[in-house]
Amino acid sequence: MVQLHELYKEIRKTLAASSAEHAAREAALLLAHALKIEQSQLHLNPEAPVSPAQVRRAREWVKRRVTGEPVQYIIGHQEFWSLDFQVEPGVLIPRPESEFLVEAALALAPQRVVEVGTGSGAIAVALAVHAPQSRVWATDISRAALRIARVNCCRHKVADRVFFYHGHLLEPLVGLGLEGRVDVMISNPPYVRSQDLGALPCEVRDYEPRQALDGGADGLFFYRQLAKHHAWLRTHGKLLLEVGHNQVWPVSELLAENGWALERIIKDYRGVERTIVASVRRT
Repeated sequence: MVQLHELYKEIRKTLAASSAEHAAREAALLLAHALKIEQSQLHLNPEAPVSPAQVRRAREWVKRRVTGEPVQYIIGHQEFWSLDFQVEPGVLIPRPESEFLVEAALALAPQRVVEVGTGSGAIAVALAVHAPQSRVWATDISRAALRIARVNCCRHKVADRVFFYHGHLLEPLVGLGLEGRVDVMISNPPYVRSQDLGALPCEVRDYEPRQALDGGADGLFFYRQLAKHHAWLRTHGKLLLEVGHNQVWPVSELLAENGWALERIIKDYRGVERTIVASVRRT
């Protein structure tokens, strides 16, 4: 019977041969989830036997990864803001750089938050978990994404303070009495230029939902739409936006043209200007 350390070495070698950038880390992650064990067991109990059924499942998962399928879709999970979120095909995988949106929002101690384009619900749920005084209204055009968002909301026990609505941008929230009362409006909208979608890494281009990536001809379509919605924020309310590489200034100029005052630009872990904090310019 195959031992745990032997299977791990096999998987790591296979992933390395397929040019996986983080073969050792991915091998440990895939194997632990395939065998339903903690990753620590790979080191604490390396000679443990692995059943034929477990070996088959692990090897099948590795085949899927070698074809380019994201690890997160294979195992069905992604960590975000130290919380575990369910993800699956059809839902954008939460990225570490989006954690800066959460950090900026938490610093404002908001009571009413609106998130546009919630996807898996990672940002909305993380805010609700770490800001117990807050209530979050989140929208998305994808019913598949909202289904997963609700699962994640219930998993982290914030369903009494996070509310999901299906529809385009802020349209589903009209009539709820939120206009002029929102402390923070937050969004990580699609921002990849349509002509650049084909150049994305295959695990993004071929697997993640196009509608969560495509920002139109210049990547700014959704920012133009969001810039029109001053009326939702209360006095001193803030708009928090994630932007793509080299987009911070085009988006900032667009906001300025629509009556917003740029307050802060936040760099991500790689030093890329990633998050914009703005407020309505008062005259």
